[in-house]
Amino acid sequence: MEREPLDMLALGEVLVDMISTDEAATLNETPTFEMHLGGSPTNLARNIVKLGGRAALVAKVGDDAFGRFARAQLDREGVSTEYLHTSRTAHTSVVFVTHTQRTPDFLPLREADSRVGAGEVPDQAILRARAVHASSWALSYEPFRSIAIHALKMAHMTGKLVTFDPNYSPKIWPNVHEARYIHSLALPYVDIIKPSMDDVRRLFGAQSTPEYGIMRYHEMGVPVIVITMGAQGALLYHNDEVCLIGGDRNIQVVDATGAGDAFWAGFVLAKLDGYDLATCVRVGHEVAARKLDHVGPLPKINRYALYRSLELERPQPGPMNLEIF
Repeated sequence: MEREPLDMLALGEVLVDMISTDEAATLNETPTFEMHLGGSPTNLARNIVKLGGRAALVAKVGDDAFGRFARAQLDREGVSTEYLHTSRTAHTSVVFVTHTQRTPDFLPLREADSRVGAGEVPDQAILRARAVHASSWALSYEPFRSIAIHALKMAHMTGKLVTFDPNYSPKIWPNVHEARYIHSLALPYVDIIKPSMDDVRRLFGAQSTPEYGIMRYHEMGVPVIVITMGAQGALLYHNDEVCLIGGDRNIQVVDATGAGDAFWAGFVLAKLDGYDLATCVRVGHEVAARKLDHVGPLPKINRYALYRSLELERPQPGPMNLEIF
């Protein structure tokens, strides 16, 4: 029997985030932590579902309490776990994270997330999806690295929307020169990339400007670049033009963790629904705003009501048109 189509197939890490119970700038300022499901592709898939889409994860957890917690949470939220694999030898990856209104401090304790192996990203999973997404975590170690690049290539060759989060950090990938090289192998298969300014500066140097980041990613072969700039909005690069698109309202930031993944879920679904790139940025801003003023995961949102709140016409049903690239 043919399986249901997916809006998003996300490749990457399923983590347990141990988030500080008190607001803190650094981990050594807080003694207590609370367990949450985490990982950027995981949060993206969860947010896609909360916006009314269908999503699955390709990832690996350990055969342990944290792995069972992650699988049960995803099942409850409606994210498909049919491609979520279990390692008998590696523990579920854990990240300690500060609760903060700024870029969080974090400490990763990685094992199972990088061990997705041969045959664990079936071609059928890619063919089911309208969009395929990956992050730098998936590229940081073998064997997942080679498998993820192959998956992005196949998705590109079969006409899927391919998106990438270059959430590079030296804490997960100490050799920045290797990271740049591996990114250069993967990014020719990517349609849209979503770096933050933190990502740009970590990968290309602390003095990097947004314009420099756009130049470097474009040189690596990405046609559409969306650089998130926090309260300033987002820079959209497409067809040799750059425009700054700000959010539509001021936001009282309550919890910044996961805002980028909320933005991208709104952006991608709007793209799949047929909206132009600038409108997708506006939708992404609105979804991120609803995450920023809410403690914990993104709440469920009727995205069609959200479109109406932004005075957008309801998208017409039908396949996404990649010609607008």
